[in-house]
Amino acid sequence: MSGGTNAYRVWGVDLFGRSGVSAECKGEYVPPETWMPPLSVDAKGEGGRVVLRWRMGEDSRVSTVVVERAMLPEGPFENLTPKGVPPQPALFEDRGVKGGVSYFYRVRGVSGGGNLGVPSDTAMVKVVGSGQLPRIEGFKAELGRTRVRLTWSPAVDTAGYLVERKSLGGDWARLNREIFSKTLLDDPLLAEGEAVSFSYRVSGVSLEGTVGKPSPEVVVNVPSRLKVGTPTVERVEALEGRVKIHFRHPPSGVPAAGYLLVRSPSPEEEGLVVGEALPPQAVVFTDSGVKPGETYWYRVVALDGKGGRGPLSQAFPGQPLALHIPVPSVPKGEFKSTPFPRVVLTLPPGMENFTLILERRVDGEGSWTTIAESLVGESFVDSHPPRGEEKFFYRLLYLDAQGVRGEASPTLTMQRP
Repeated sequence: MSGGTNAYRVWGVDLFGRSGVSAECKGEYVPPETWMPPLSVDAKGEGGRVVLRWRMGEDSRVSTVVVERAMLPEGPFENLTPKGVPPQPALFEDRGVKGGVSYFYRVRGVSGGGNLGVPSDTAMVKVVGSGQLPRIEGFKAELGRTRVRLTWSPAVDTAGYLVERKSLGGDWARLNREIFSKTLLDDPLLAEGEAVSFSYRVSGVSLEGTVGKPSPEVVVNVPSRLKVGTPTVERVEALEGRVKIHFRHPPSGVPAAGYLLVRSPSPEEEGLVVGEALPPQAVVFTDSGVKPGETYWYRVVALDGKGGRGPLSQAFPGQPLALHIPVPSVPKGEFKSTPFPRVVLTLPPGMENFTLILERRVDGEGSWTTIAESLVGESFVDSHPPRGEEKFFYRLLYLDAQGVRGEASPTLTMQRP
């Protein structure tokens, strides 16, 4: 039977041999020698490419073949030659491959009418790389507070990357034990450490395991990350109306540029800074802004050269002693009649942390009466001295911050003229 379009007619016959109405159809006959696949297919991977060769049968009259490729033996296959290629010289070169990867190829014949023939046997090949991986470009390093971030541009024919680091005078050491395909890597920094310079480089790795030439080195200068140490509060000395905090300098860390005293009402609270910063040689701080009878908790923190704070020391309690309340000197007074009766009293100098009180008593009366509180200045005028001829008396006394009365001064005796 020759190739081409053929007509067919079909009819039925009953039990008596009578023919029924016939039906016609047309079909195209494709000779086997047209669509039979190549007898053999051979594939070789070399220099980052695959060279495919095949052998057609002697009677083959195929005018066009298509080449298909897959990553797995069972497919799926993709058509590499949608427009077909001539069956001779039976050669096809595939450059869209990667070194170290296995590929599967097959070839089909195509009839003159465009019918696709059955596929050939599958040929498997593992591509051998060209052995010349490109040097990595765009390698950069960004220094952060806690890490050095390394980035670079992706390279062709590269399955992954190896990143290396070395310090000044040291040897190269890998940062990643296994290759990875990302183009970013973070190298963490220690929380504390001396100033150091690091050199970095990155190399590409093929699927076959071939390591390419390393990139140009990138140098990162990491500044010192040493911090000031932690002071130690040794004791809190209780004094009258104040406390004295004795502390010891940190045993390690960068030298402190100064110290701050922190005071709180409880060990759980961090507290507030008291006063100004102490010089670096200081080991004692006196806190006068306290009240006797109350407990305070003290911590010391060291400062670095930029004003940054180190860790707080352990809290240490302290309680100031009650102040000794002094006895005022006897007041001096003068009675003046014009322009109105009055007594002008001369007062002793004021004393810090104490309140001066003036009291008066009339002769024959048992109790003293406070006529002035919180006296300030050198004198006080009693504009309403007692009437009559009876004697009257003045005295002074101090109150502390808690309202405790001290011993009264000697008495000043006065009488209207």
